[in-house]
Amino acid sequence: MANPLVIMICAPWPRSGSSSIFLAQSRAYIDAGYDVIVVFVPHNADLRTDRNSVWGRIRDDFSEIPGRDIYLNQSHRRIRRGSSMAYWDWILAGRDTVMAIESRYAGRSRIDAGLLARIRARGVALVHVNHAFNMGAAQRIAKAAESAGFPRPKILLETHDIQAHRYGHGRLPNPITRQVDDLDRLYRDEAKIGAEADALVHISEDDVEHFRKLLPDRRHFLNRPTSRNHLKATRPNGAATIDFLFVGNAHAGNIKSIQWFTSEVLPRLSGQGLRIRIVGSIATWFRQHQPSVFEAHREIWLEEQPDLAEIYASSRAVIVPTTAGTGASIKLVEALAMGKHVVATPMAVSAFARVPGIEGAVRIAEGADEFAREMKALASLPDVPNERGLALYASHFSNECYQRTLAGILREVLG
Repeated sequence: MANPLVIMICAPWPRSGSSSIFLAQSRAYIDAGYDVIVVFVPHNADLRTDRNSVWGRIRDDFSEIPGRDIYLNQSHRRIRRGSSMAYWDWILAGRDTVMAIESRYAGRSRIDAGLLARIRARGVALVHVNHAFNMGAAQRIAKAAESAGFPRPKILLETHDIQAHRYGHGRLPNPITRQVDDLDRLYRDEAKIGAEADALVHISEDDVEHFRKLLPDRRHFLNRPTSRNHLKATRPNGAATIDFLFVGNAHAGNIKSIQWFTSEVLPRLSGQGLRIRIVGSIATWFRQHQPSVFEAHREIWLEEQPDLAEIYASSRAVIVPTTAGTGASIKLVEALAMGKHVVATPMAVSAFARVPGIEGAVRIAEGADEFAREMKALASLPDVPNERGLALYASHFSNECYQRTLAGILREVLG
């Protein structure tokens, strides 16, 4: 008899903090005896198939999953006022928010014919959908299974964040109105989307409390984020070539945070001789969009690197200078997993404020002056692993913790 089938729906964000969670999910399901299919779904026109090269990197990122069990939904659709299907969908829906627009965009993306055949041949036990904006795709897959005569699959929504805050506080505009949607309307659409799930998983106690108020008739669970990268051996770096490391993608929160760091913190470190590196697509963004900032600090940037574990091994410490954005900093979790001492802003640790021991494992710095002072103080200390951070990661954020918690959630949701 075949194992029950789980379909995971993920955003096409390879080598991201979220992809660490996607990998941990897939391992948890495989270890629990499920067959797993991972589906990557475009949720906005920036990810449409004809203009984004990200699709080619996904299979490498998920090499642990057999090739036949990874599918890429496709879309060539645009979102344009008056001249796109998304616009007329928006009119018919009552002129709703960017979150609802992206959920519909994901739902209209083309599902691979081979995947549809597999769904219709055996049904689906559970759809595990990551991020509210992918719920449209989850609903289509559930309907495909039902149309073939199978029971409706359970839908488990892992929120990753209060998405209303991501769009509202992050000032991400509605692609049709080109205005930032009102927060109350975003809450309304998030509740409407979340109500389609049987249960929801959140990354912090604050998020659990928020969604319990928003959706009191749904089940809510806490499962903290994890990292794919972790320290292999607790030993000094030896020949560290980087004093302070930041790794990040070019999303709006990272961009604003690094703008603050380069303009406010770096001048306070002048003459210290600190080897600071900012790594990832965030560096490419500054080279392309803010060349004056890039050239003013030419030595700090490293664009996409093939082996992040090697970069961490070459670094003494990590900075998480978050001043914008919402949700949990998975890069902070990654730094703890790698045994690195960390200087972080209060915003970077806010999602983990209730984790016992967080203040002893992270140097929390309010404002540019204090951030620079903590960096100088840390640079003067011997290069040894952050034992408190490693212990905190093992107790609250490890892959084992994540997978064990998810297994317990599945027992409740699926019986």
